[in-house]
Amino acid sequence: MIAIGKAEIGDLPAILDLQHDAYMNAVENHYSDVNRAELFTGHKSTKNLAFYERLGYTKFKEKVMNHNLIVIYLGKDI
Repeated sequence: MIAIGKAEIGDLPAILDLQHDAYMNAVENHYSDVNRAELFTGHKSTKNLAFYERLGYTKFKEKVMNHNLIVIYLGKDI
């Protein structure tokens, strides 16, 4: 989903298995008219969170879905 000036990156489970920075950089660079990328993952996905944070994404919101799931929203100016 692309909003004006913002890209929302969808589900990337296969990519995260590879932990490949180059792919995420390509996704970010693909949208030259976008100045911010946002994504989300579950609070128990510690590998995903570490991967995104290593790429410069920071947490800006948490949403409690139920007692087993908190969705963590991360963003990055690109």
